[in-house]
Parts: sequence; structure tokens; C-alpha cells
Amino acid sequence: GVSGAYARGGGGRDAPAAVALSAPLPQGLAGNSQRGKRLYEQNCVACHGASGDGNGPRAALLGGKPRPLGAMPFNRPGLYAAIADGKAGTDMPAWKAVLERQQLADLAEYLWRTHFAPANPAKAH
Repeated sequence: GVSGAYARGGGGRDAPAAVALSAPLPQGLAGNSQRGKRLYEQNCVACHGASGDGNGPRAALLGGKPRPLGAMPFNRPGLYAAIADGKAGTDMPAWKAVLERQQLADLAEYLWRTHFAPANPAKAH
């Protein structure tokens, strides 16, 4: 699989050419973006905001404001890993302790489609 750090290009560097932004979810999972949207509204809006801008009602209480969704290149496996494992040194929790694998896949699919899928296919390399 592709780790979240690898999918983001690691430490702010350009993403390696080997990372396909359209890569499928791990473990043979298929996400449902409608269910993912409901999960986002229930679990993520408080910090990430309704539009994913990082301005949720709890954002000011965090150690650091969440980055706007889509600000860093993520593919589906990278999103799945970031949601499942959280991010060390931040307030982003490891949702695998709370959500089932299918729910993580649904959430990753929703986020990928709404914030990370390339609008221009030329960007998908």
C-alpha cells in the first residue's frame, strides 16, 4: 500500500511520479461517497469545517489549525491511511479505533472525490 506520507510526497517535497492520484482504496475496499459525506458531517466538520477549509467550530481549540482539505496531494490509499492512522504530533486522531474499515473507505472516497480528485486529468500523474 501507499502510506499517507508517501502519498503526500513526504515532508513537503513534490510527490514521486510513482504515486498515482487515482490509485484505488486498499484491501480491495470500494468506498461509497454518499455514506462518506454523512460520516464527514458527523465526525469531521467540527475540526475541518463544512467546506473542508479547516475552520470548523473546534479548530480554534486545537494545537494547530487543520490544513484545508485538498491543499496537499493525496490519493485514496493515502487518505485512507491518514484517516485510519491519524497524524502524529497533531490533533488528528486515528479513526481506525472508532470506525470500521468500510466506513474509513467511504470517508476516504468522499474526501477524494470532493477535495482531491484532479479536476484536470493532466494533473493525475
